[in-house]
Amino acid sequence: MLEGRELVLDLRETVSEPSDLPTAFCDFGERMRKGSSCDFRVVVNGTSRPLHPVVLEELFKIGKEALANAFRHSGAHSIEAELNYERSELRIRIRDDGTGIDTVILQKGHREGHFGLPGMKERAKKVGAHLEVWSRPGAGTEIEMRIAAQIAYVSEPNVSWLWKVRRLWPGTKKDDDGPVQKGHGSI
Repeated sequence: MLEGRELVLDLRETVSEPSDLPTAFCDFGERMRKGSSCDFRVVVNGTSRPLHPVVLEELFKIGKEALANAFRHSGAHSIEAELNYERSELRIRIRDDGTGIDTVILQKGHREGHFGLPGMKERAKKVGAHLEVWSRPGAGTEIEMRIAAQIAYVSEPNVSWLWKVRRLWPGTKKDDDGPVQKGHGSI
């Protein structure tokens, strides 16, 4: 019943604040960590880029499920969310050093009466992401999501040399500089 209630509440929840995935994971992980001795960190490689709103929401919900499972069930000493903003894809890894997932559950793809793993796979498929789960008893768990850049990232104006020259030419529109980029290191 508790998991069903959480699923219903999750249907209503959207990512309105914050507007970027690293901050959303950091905030959620810190809330989950309260009252725990587990270390938690978010690592960002590359320059954080704006994501399409639907992609942002679905990837956050997948990551949130992975983080919640790690905090609730793994008994981990350390949990990490790693975001890799690459030219060709966005790659996200949620990993822990906990007890791992039972091999029978991994083979079946779910635990009886629980919908976490199937829900994560459905959300990934919905936005064209690829989801993989690796785990061994006693060796922790790693969940990786990969999604192509052209699907994940909000497109930016063409920044070729020709575009730059055209912006300097009289009579061209100069008031639209496109999105502001901000970089993240380790959060």
